[in-house]
Amino acid sequence: MRKTDLLLKNVLLFFKLTCLYAVISFGLCFATLAHLDNSVVLSPHSAPAQANATPCASAMASVPRAVAATAPSPAAALSFPASAMTGIPLDAKDISFSFDGRYCTYLYRSELKIYDIQSDKVIKAIAGSNIYRPVLMSDRDILLYCTSNKKNFYLHSYRIESDQDTVHKSLALSAGTKIKDMVYSGATGLVFINYSRVRSGIESDTIYCMDVMENVTKLSLSGVIDNMVILNGEKSMYYNDEATNLYLHGKPFAGMKAGRLLGRDAQDRVYVQSVVDTRSISIIEKEAVRSKFTLPASNFNQFYSDGNDLYAIYNDRIVKISGDAGEEMAFDKRLRFIGLGGSTAYFRSSGKEIIGIKWVVN
Repeated sequence: MRKTDLLLKNVLLFFKLTCLYAVISFGLCFATLAHLDNSVVLSPHSAPAQANATPCASAMASVPRAVAATAPSPAAALSFPASAMTGIPLDAKDISFSFDGRYCTYLYRSELKIYDIQSDKVIKAIAGSNIYRPVLMSDRDILLYCTSNKKNFYLHSYRIESDQDTVHKSLALSAGTKIKDMVYSGATGLVFINYSRVRSGIESDTIYCMDVMENVTKLSLSGVIDNMVILNGEKSMYYNDEATNLYLHGKPFAGMKAGRLLGRDAQDRVYVQSVVDTRSISIIEKEAVRSKFTLPASNFNQFYSDGNDLYAIYNDRIVKISGDAGEEMAFDKRLRFIGLGGSTAYFRSSGKEIIGIKWVVN
């Protein structure tokens, strides 16, 4: 009996020690997991950085799933890292982005700057006391811009890849004349320049059509011209006067008396905003109004055209209104929209740097 009692005591002792060891081990595992969980929550940027990602900006960036012209749901927003461009000054003007998202151009202190987005640095500075209206082509990395001296205006093209600057045409400069607008057609090689001149307090605009390879044509127009839209595949020009009346080829447009020109898409469809209902958009194709649609909300800030598509810009989202209409991108309200380049949208952040957020459609 004594041996049996002793054996029983040993078995009970072994069982107690085993249970104690299990409890201690469980506690240690739980504490370790809790610590790891906390470290993940408190260190969102501890993962390896992605290419061109800026951790401080990624917390502000979000891209929602595409929806059919409705307000984006915050719960549906996807976190996405942003690339930052820290070298572009706050007072830079005429900021634009290349069609492939590789370059940014802007005017700063009498210089035209070409900025390489991937390397985050200026790769070219074109100096000149009078540089006007730099425009990046929508289908190639070529920059158009104008310069002037006391006698003439000059049209230039600058090829970014080959670092080649070419002077194409010149026009005589009259006193009080300035370049008000410049648009181009990549397919036809035509550049339309709106020269504005004020005499005795009255503005008068003149449009010159310049073939960069051949001649300069002066269009017989009168009055004030506020917007120009030219087609890419043919020599057709729509424009507004100061009362937003709509014209085609210098004559009142028969299909629509008034409307604010917004731009054209890659298929040469022209988009016009109603002056009565700002949410109503008409689409002109082949010199006739073919369709209309209504924007989902009226609190947009502006419209933006990259030469291939058009977008309505709201305080917290971008809505595509041409092509695959209804695609959206949400962004933080603290960001200020600047432009689009390739598949990237660019904004000024609260820290005043320019950040790029990829447009992702799910």
